Amino acid sequence: MSAIAVLFRADAGADSAIVKKMLSAAPHRGSDVLVQSVGSVTVGIARDPEWHRAQLFRSPRFLAAVAGRLDNASSLAASLAYGTPDPNDAAIIAAAFEAWGPECVKRFRGSFAGIVTDGVSLWVFRDHFGCRPLFYARWGGSFFAATEIKQVLAGADLAREPNVDYLQGVVFGGIGTDTAFKGVSRVPKASVLHLDAAGATPRQHDYWPPAWSGVGAARISFEEALEGTRTFLETAVSRVLTGEDAILLSGGLDSPSLAAFAVPPFHTGHPVQAVTSVYPDYPSVDESSWTRMAASHLGMPLHEFVADAGSLDDLEYWVRVVDGPVDTVSIPETAEANRLARSLGARTVINGEIAEMVFESRGFLLDHLLARGRVANALMLQGGLRQVIRRRRWFAGELFRTFAPPAWVTAHRRRNPIPFRAVPGWIDEARLRQVNATSKPFTSTPARDRWRRIQTEWFVGAGIQFEADEICSAVCGVESRRPFADVDLWEFVLSLPAEIKFPDRRTKPLLRAAMRGLLPDELIDRKDKTVFNEFHLAKADYSKLKSLLLEPGFRLEGVDYDLMGERLRQEIMPVWELQWARTLARIHTFLNQW
Repeated sequence: MSAIAVLFRADAGADSAIVKKMLSAAPHRGSDVLVQSVGSVTVGIARDPEWHRAQLFRSPRFLAAVAGRLDNASSLAASLAYGTPDPNDAAIIAAAFEAWGPECVKRFRGSFAGIVTDGVSLWVFRDHFGCRPLFYARWGGSFFAATEIKQVLAGADLAREPNVDYLQGVVFGGIGTDTAFKGVSRVPKASVLHLDAAGATPRQHDYWPPAWSGVGAARISFEEALEGTRTFLETAVSRVLTGEDAILLSGGLDSPSLAAFAVPPFHTGHPVQAVTSVYPDYPSVDESSWTRMAASHLGMPLHEFVADAGSLDDLEYWVRVVDGPVDTVSIPETAEANRLARSLGARTVINGEIAEMVFESRGFLLDHLLARGRVANALMLQGGLRQVIRRRRWFAGELFRTFAPPAWVTAHRRRNPIPFRAVPGWIDEARLRQVNATSKPFTSTPARDRWRRIQTEWFVGAGIQFEADEICSAVCGVESRRPFADVDLWEFVLSLPAEIKFPDRRTKPLLRAAMRGLLPDELIDRKDKTVFNEFHLAKADYSKLKSLLLEPGFRLEGVDYDLMGERLRQEIMPVWELQWARTLARIHTFLNQW
């Protein structure tokens, strides 16, 4: 529960009333409001009076504000010789800018969005993964930035006009820095925007990720990799713990791995509570036997709740609160868990998201191994020589893609496009293909470098899932944290050679091996993966889908609404088709505001 806001008005000067208006546009951000001005810039914060997740500080040279948390504030203070045992995060940021300049942001760790100004120039920035949202607009010679879009609109007094191009991007991909509202843009994750005049175009500096050419370059043994994985996981978990913590525990490997480092002997503070959803009416979805095993093994108090929220529940409310449609996360289901965690006294809710990106990014792995002469590793990951012979036609295609000139591969792909999976007939596949070809031109990269490059591609894009999740958390009175989104953990895992990261065919083999002895063997060796199809089919809510999509007042290009309507009337959509329909339902709920 925190927010920051800034107004840069070179001609009209400072105006605290506008910044207060911006902050009050999102009352769930907190009632404790602080505002200060220096020169032509006014900066403000809002926060919960009992949970200070925003800070404001003025040094002789800089005025700084931050929403969120610097996880490495103490180490930064030590490097800066900043003499206080409990440093104010905004004070640390001001001191870091004075000592190291704007490049200092790459040294920060945590979930944060920040503002620094000397009254003449202004810097706004976000954390490496975009866990904390930050949006801006330029209007009438002034610059406005704030935690939520509604706050920017309130300050700039902009008309609430939908951005149809953005809505097309929600369906077909290609979302960049624009938002669902015309005139409002997002500050890109892992970047600093610099302005030296209120009406000027911000200059963007990307400070992360590391160059993909250095991925997989470490010389390290598998045993050293295991030890490093445990060390960095322990650090990542310890950084997010506050003493008022709950972890969303699943029956897979990811969240139990984090939970293992949140209990003795790794952590000896207040006990971390485990929160998990159970599905007694949907046996194929229920993981309660696994979560109980994990919690019992770790000695964690476990709080179960029967999941009931559907992804379209309170749709109008959530689309309004998160300032647009979100297609990658079910906000009502997230809110259901967050509210329970808050009722248990937790202020920080830990989840195991994005472990797949850290430990299971295998795209173009075969190209990488073959091009670098690691034939034995390549054959092993395909199931051995017999499997390769059995699939020789497919393997021949892989060899062509690996050793042919990139221009040949690109031309072949254009003549023989790979069909998309799980795309309904009422979605224009040609449009999808065009966006995909533009955003992921990996065939133009030499085969030996494709796998290394794709390891960092996850950091390209808008990250609207994290933004929406953070707003949902603020509404519920908690802070969402993802230890797998720890920069130092990522940089370590990115440095590992492919054959170390993927020594066998199991999913996440490095993480599985690292957790051996810390979690039950049955959980580590679990081979099945829970899918939530049964629950999502039961929560399809065809009546709401039909009310929104059968006769829409506006039709997006590339969507055959008549064919979709026939499918909705039949009420037999598979889960993947329902996901497309729900995305459109959120978009049309947003458009219906007008």
